[in-house]
Amino acid sequence: MRCPYVAILALASAPLPLAGCNGPPPPGAAVGPAAKGAIYDVPVDGLPSLGEEGALVTIVQFTDYECVYCGYAEPTLAQLRLKYGDDLRVVVAERPMPFHHRARPAALAALAADRQGHFDTVHARLFRGSLEDAAIRRAAEDDGLDMAKFATDVAGPAAAALARAEQVGSDLGVPGTPAFFINGRMLVGPHPYETFAGIVEERMAAARRLVASGVRRQDVYRTTVGGGLHKIVEGC
Repeated sequence: MRCPYVAILALASAPLPLAGCNGPPPPGAAVGPAAKGAIYDVPVDGLPSLGEEGALVTIVQFTDYECVYCGYAEPTLAQLRLKYGDDLRVVVAERPMPFHHRARPAALAALAADRQGHFDTVHARLFRGSLEDAAIRRAAEDDGLDMAKFATDVAGPAAAALARAEQVGSDLGVPGTPAFFINGRMLVGPHPYETFAGIVEERMAAARRLVASGVRRQDVYRTTVGGGLHKIVEGC
């Protein structure tokens, strides 16, 4: 049974385990804060984005709506978006775990909602409610989606978008959820706000130096991660 969102909020300030919904990361993998400073080149094209393309810091979030640890991270990400405004965006890479049987329908619903410009609100609703089919449909209806288009998109474009997101995770070797890449720096599992904020500040300072050197804001992410690692490397 999934924990209600209110319970997740109540637990958000408690000490958080580093294991995610697929268990602990591989031996030697960086669990944070961004061990040894490795940069990973995580593609974001075609993935839903919460924030502006010209953000100085991009957090790529590999998530699963049925994963309680992913739920722990949502208030933290919301805080970061509120604090940094247009300087930070969250790009969501859906990665439903095979043992979470309602995570895939939820991911498809979120991606179908993205086709109508409602990803942000539906994404949030899926973390705080039931993931049964009727509840997912009700969430889409309540958000004002065109339900005929929604049904068509779930079966077509959303399925293709999910396959794309899962391919990104598989190619990179993401071990489970949640996993985050903050301008290329990897952080695995749920962590306190202060851990995220520390990495964001460091990455933000580096991004501002790039802009000061003449790099356009919309090119900061590609400039930062270009030449980075394409596969998670043990110990990096």
